Amino acid sequence: MENIFTFIGGILASFIAWLVVSNVLKPHLEIDKKIYKYKSIDNPGYFVYKVKVTNKRLFLNVYDVNLSARVYIYGLDPESPHEFRMYIINPGAKYVPNIVSKKRRGNSISTNERYFTIYPPFGENKEKKKGKLRRLYNKKHEEEPKNEIFTVEDVFNIVDNPTNKTTIEFSVTATSGFSAARASFTEYFNIDSIEPIDKYDNDNSD
Repeated sequence: MENIFTFIGGILASFIAWLVVSNVLKPHLEIDKKIYKYKSIDNPGYFVYKVKVTNKRLFLNVYDVNLSARVYIYGLDPESPHEFRMYIINPGAKYVPNIVSKKRRGNSISTNERYFTIYPPFGENKEKKKGKLRRLYNKKHEEEPKNEIFTVEDVFNIVDNPTNKTTIEFSVTATSGFSAARASFTEYFNIDSIEPIDKYDNDNSD
C-alpha cells in the first residue's frame, strides 16, 4: 500500500511541476492575428506592415527573442493546385534582446508589446525590382501593368484564384527571464489578416 501512495505521490508531484513550468515559468507570448498596414513616413508612396507580439506574463520578462517568417504559396503549378512552395521572408529584426512583462515600474507600466516589420524578399536592390517573389508575381501577371511598389498584398495575390490559400507563417522563440525554459509561438496569416490603420504611434518596434 505504501508503494502505491509513493507512486501516486510521484505522479502528482510531476504533474504539479509540469503545471508550474508550463503556466508560470515558461514564456507566454501572443502574436496578434492582424498584420497592421499604414503609409510610410520615410518613404512616401510605400506601406509598412507590422505584426504585434505581446508578453502575456505579469512578472517574467523574456530574453533571446528570435523571429522567423515564411510564405507558403499554393497552386503555382496549375496541375498541382494543392502543392505549395515555401519562401523565406524578412521579419524585420530577426533577434531582439528582450520583451518585458506587464509588471509596474514606479508609476508607469512597462511596455510589454513589440511590433515587427514584415518585408517581402525584394533582393539586394529594390530599384532594379529584384527578389524572388516580385519576379514570380510579374511572371504570373504578365498582361497587367507592372507595379512600382511591391506590397504584402501582392505576395498573397501571386496566385490569383478564388481559393487562394497563400499563407504567411510568423514564429517567435524566447527564453524565460526566470528559468532556462524556452518556448516557441506561431501564427498564420492570410490576405484577410491585413488591417489598414491611419498611422502608427508606437516607438517600441523593429
